[in-house]
Amino acid sequence: MKYLVTLLFISVFVTGCSKSNDSEQIIDEIEEVVVGETEEAEDETEEATEEEAEEVVDEYVEPFSITSIIQKVLFDGSQVQVSGSELDGAMNVSLNNIPLDITSQSPHELYFTTPLLPAGSYDLEFSHQKSNQVQTQSLEYASKLLVNSINSGDNHNCAITEDQTLVCWGENYEGQLGNGTTDHSSSPVAVPDLTDIIDVSTGSSHSCALKSDGTVACWGRNNSGQLGDGTTVDSLTPVTVATLTDVIAITSGYAFNCAIKSDATVACWGNNFAGQLGDGTTTNSLVPVNVLGLTGATAVSSGGGHTCAVKGVNDVVCWGYNSSGQLGDGSTDNSSTFVNTSNVNNVSAISVGGDSSCIIKTDGTAACWGSNDSGQLGNGTFDDSLVPTTVGGLTDVASINLGNYVSCAVTNDGDAYCWGYNEDNLISASISDNISTATLITKGNDFKTASVGADHICALENNNSVTCWGYNGNGQLGYEDVKNTTTPITTSELTGISNQGIGNTHQCGLTVDGVVTCWGERNYYGQLGNGEIGFVGSLPSVVNNTDDSTDVSVGYNHNCAVKNNGTVSCWGYNNRGQLGNNATDDSAIAVDVLNLIDVVDISLGDYHSCAVKNDGTVSCWGNNASGQLGDGTTGNSSVPVDVLNLTNVSTIELGNSHSCALKNDSSVVCWGSNIRGQLGDGTNADSSVPVDVNSLTGVTSISVVSNHSCAIKGDTSVACWGDNTSGNLGNNTTDNSNVPVTVINLTDATQVSLGTNHSCAMRSDGTVQCWGDNDNGQLGDGTTTDAYTPVNIAGLKDIIEISVGQNQSCAHYSNADVTCWGEIQNDSVLNTKFVYPYVLE
Repeated sequence: MKYLVTLLFISVFVTGCSKSNDSEQIIDEIEEVVVGETEEAEDETEEATEEEAEEVVDEYVEPFSITSIIQKVLFDGSQVQVSGSELDGAMNVSLNNIPLDITSQSPHELYFTTPLLPAGSYDLEFSHQKSNQVQTQSLEYASKLLVNSINSGDNHNCAITEDQTLVCWGENYEGQLGNGTTDHSSSPVAVPDLTDIIDVSTGSSHSCALKSDGTVACWGRNNSGQLGDGTTVDSLTPVTVATLTDVIAITSGYAFNCAIKSDATVACWGNNFAGQLGDGTTTNSLVPVNVLGLTGATAVSSGGGHTCAVKGVNDVVCWGYNSSGQLGDGSTDNSSTFVNTSNVNNVSAISVGGDSSCIIKTDGTAACWGSNDSGQLGNGTFDDSLVPTTVGGLTDVASINLGNYVSCAVTNDGDAYCWGYNEDNLISASISDNISTATLITKGNDFKTASVGADHICALENNNSVTCWGYNGNGQLGYEDVKNTTTPITTSELTGISNQGIGNTHQCGLTVDGVVTCWGERNYYGQLGNGEIGFVGSLPSVVNNTDDSTDVSVGYNHNCAVKNNGTVSCWGYNNRGQLGNNATDDSAIAVDVLNLIDVVDISLGDYHSCAVKNDGTVSCWGNNASGQLGDGTTGNSSVPVDVLNLTNVSTIELGNSHSCALKNDSSVVCWGSNIRGQLGDGTNADSSVPVDVNSLTGVTSISVVSNHSCAIKGDTSVACWGDNTSGNLGNNTTDNSNVPVTVINLTDATQVSLGTNHSCAMRSDGTVQCWGDNDNGQLGDGTTTDAYTPVNIAGLKDIIEISVGQNQSCAHYSNADVTCWGEIQNDSVLNTKFVYPYVLE
């Protein structure tokens, strides 16, 4: 090649010099150069040939690189976008050695969805198929979803994260989650290619985001042009709204949107059946159009088919649909241009939803107008109002938000109040009808804002975490309704627990500062102790009248706490007098057990309760059909009665209908039902007084449940007796035993806890083993196969206490976090489905 270039240069040069007397000399000199370069080129060619021959021996290495990862802060269900080169050859993608399922893959992009994992730093590892190269990138798992703001559509939500990216969850029929699919998601998924987000709005089936550069992107349903891209084609990912710049705020209605621009004008696009775009027409617009004559706008909000804007502090204007007077001008006439709302002044904020409108005034009060068929105006009536009316009993309001039929406000001290539609106890479990006055929400506190959807509510707390409640048909609450998990997970919003118990569909825990909290579902009997009775899923809430508690015990649907002064309080189901207050009425608050003092230990069965006093005697109350109160009778008692001939007791444990006590001499006695041999006396006869458990000595602790019992002996082995339907005695059989049998291959046990048909033991090294029934994954070994001898729970360590329920198991870490596995229903554990251990800080 060099030679050819040189010849070309010669020809051109000679032509240019043909009239020169020195041309012959120059040509001679050039020829010498050519000869030299030719020889040099030949030498280089030989060298190159030798190098190429050597390279043939080596395997060819494809280029492989990772250039970017979105997003770098992860949580459950994050959709991660990886950019780079030769990514279609990537294989064995893993996160801390946990294999990941790749959802899509191309040479320059790769997507995967993250599992639930503990908060902390992780290594994302790529093994490349062609080159056998391995590349690692560092990622962070957040302990919980932390956001700057949240907005709820009919059945989905979107939130701006602290790093100004966007996540959405819930219904996704039309692609309104923006993650490129139409799959519903009960956990937040990242909206790809959106960064620097400063505002978000959600309509019925579409969503929009405002970027810091003043542009807007929308996604989801587009039948009326609500995506603003000039088409009516739905989009599963964000598309830019055409001709719209310099935007400072956005809002979405049912199938349309509006935006305030930096010049204080307003532009709208999408559906316009009632003039809600404000351009003087009722024609849909596929791109933004200006609201005629509107200037000086400081805030804007859109509802089902109307929009309102604040001008200055004394003017509110509205336009669009007005069937219920939601424009506030005293009429029910639609208007395609803005009209002045009557009787408003000193306005600080506005919110529009469904066919209603509300404002916050500068004095902290609120006023609403429009549709009121569910009480959503909060004025104590169910009558529509064509002009603003004051929300009764509500002051110091910091924010307000309207759904279709529900309104919610948050005060400056963090309390949330809601009013309106109350189906499925959305607002209050103690009231069955719709609510026309502002009602304090007890599901959380320290709120910043509340965002209302069609049948659900999500609240942003001051720590930037999110709490949701209400209808959850498509995962809009951020968790699944029924969740079975075969490996441990950790409960959200629940830390600092020193003691915990599991009931039928609820749990209670004692915090390190002596406070009792309960959570769960099916609160029909008041067992959550929060003052309410009804079907309600609750975040952990403090049980009244249990301050300064030292112990808590959980029964089937009732609970009791021992206080520091040695008295006992109980709450929940009381059909057999198990609350001990000389009554049989259920109680949603803790009531004192009568005639009981100096208590040092307590345990609850299904419908009876027993307590050990500091003199070593035992008192019991409640159901006594099988003699489980130990007083020599089979009659129920709604106040404590003494167990006959029993002294020197250190601890007590109760099953469904039997009771067992560990005495100071390390022996064990039991009484009550013995149908499965659970008294351990070698018979199957019930006993209304204590009988000795056969051949059992040197016992350090006992655990009793349903129809079987277990004890840890001085040599750290475990012996069990009674029901063995699913191998719950751990002796590699399914035969019941009316005398103790040794659990196979279990040593160094420090605690045993029993479920209906499964058992778990904690060992001295902080690990846990379980055995028995595993239909719901309650053994925690990653399977649903029953085990007749103990199995290990991989990855679970540093445990200081375990607690086992009917079909689930929980453990406390040394840092006071709580982790659970098995059948997790609704809010019994407040998270979604997990397939790996998950820890929340």
